Amino acid sequence: MTQAMDFYIDSKDKLGEEIKVTPMITKRGFIEDGWEYTFFFYKGELAKVEAWNHRELIEIYNK
Repeated sequence: MTQAMDFYIDSKDKLGEEIKVTPMITKRGFIEDGWEYTFFFYKGELAKVEAWNHRELIEIYNK
């Protein structure tokens, strides 16, 4: 998780505009060297979001 947070911090200036996924979840991302990177946010906080069977599991990462 530490590597993911470091990568997010280093990539902040590359992120595209915010896209609304659900009323409380948004995403931002970018493409580099053929890889697509997507970061999800829950109420403005960086989050890990996994969806399964119409339910959301949300894990908030501390900055």
